[in-house]
Order: sequence, then C-alpha cells, then structure tokens
Amino acid sequence: MHPPLRKMWMFKGQQVTIPAPGANKKLHLFGALNFATNRVDYQVSTRKTQWAMETFLVKLFTESYPTDFLVLVLDSVSYHHTPLIARLLAEYAHRVFVLWLPKYCPELSLIERFWEHMKQVVFDNYYFGDESNLEEAVHLFFKEHNTQPPSDLTIDFRLSKNLSED
Repeated sequence: MHPPLRKMWMFKGQQVTIPAPGANKKLHLFGALNFATNRVDYQVSTRKTQWAMETFLVKLFTESYPTDFLVLVLDSVSYHHTPLIARLLAEYAHRVFVLWLPKYCPELSLIERFWEHMKQVVFDNYYFGDESNLEEAVHLFFKEHNTQPPSDLTIDFRLSKNLSED
C-alpha cells in the first residue's frame, strides 16, 4: 500500500504530497509472460507461498495452455523449490520444460522487466486507499495490457536473410 515515489513533474516551488497508510499491506502477483504474444497470465494473492504458486501453475497448465508445450523460466525464490512444486512440475514434465535461472540474476528474466514496467505505470506516486482499489487497478492494467500489449515490451523474432541473395 505504500506507493513507490519516483521523480515526477510539478510546478516550480510546489511540493506534491502523496498520502500513505501507517501500516503497509501488500498484494502479491504471480505471472507468466508469453514472449511470443506478450500476453501475461497472472494471479493476485495475499501471500507468496508454494500453495499460491501451485494454484497459479495448475491454472496455467490446465486453463491458459491446456495442450501447449511450455518453457517456464523460474528463478531461485524459495517457493519455486519446494517438494509440492517439484511434484507438480514432474507431473507435467511431458509438456513443461523448466529453465532455472542462476541465483541473483533478475536481469535474465523478462517477467522482471515487465513487473518494473507495471509498477511504474500503476503504482508510482499514487495512493490507492485500500487493497480493493489497488487490486482493481492491477486487474485493469492487465486487461488493457492483454488487449493491446505495448510494442516496446514485445520481442521480435526475425528470420535473417541470406546476404548473398541480395
């Protein structure tokens, strides 16, 4: 609930104040970025736990991509390495390949760049008042993003031309 404060425009000599709650509360997001379409599947949770992660992955495997072969890029956060998640990944191993990122390398994960973009667009310099308003803003952001993903986050794959043909 504490808004991240960033540089912002304001009239010279006037200080913008951003209200903030006394006690901080958080919403946690689980997400999967489809790098080909730029669509993001997500789940809002009150806690980051292995059970919330399992719920998200099951939804991803059974509802979002019920027949597709998936490549999951996972980092070293503790709830990714629990026996519960290991069993789930083993159950779907016939169509899910997991690429484990090295520890402390968030720059290798495309979803981390997306989270940073989302935080800047949705949260910076804005106080939502309560968790329901915050969650509503998150859902609105994803609805808009998944309807028309911004081109600056899109990854293009182009076939290289044989230069001798020119």
